[in-house]
Amino acid sequence: MWSSTCLEAQENVLLLILLPVFDTGLFIALQYPPYSLREAPMTIDRTYPIFTVRWLAVHGLAVPTVSFLGSISAMQFIQR
Repeated sequence: MWSSTCLEAQENVLLLILLPVFDTGLFIALQYPPYSLREAPMTIDRTYPIFTVRWLAVHGLAVPTVSFLGSISAMQFIQR
């Protein structure tokens, strides 16, 4: 039978979740530290440019390639 016990966390309180292991009498305890003790998410202050040399190379080659393949495909339907 699946059931879980969860102690609701408030600020500066440790959160404990007990998860049952299927068809055994055991539980897995997951501990979550309070929000104030968690590490701050990594942020990158630097903004990266959208149009880079790689972007120009990929799109500069992709557009003529797709155009060429489209024209070759269209030629298959030309009747004499």
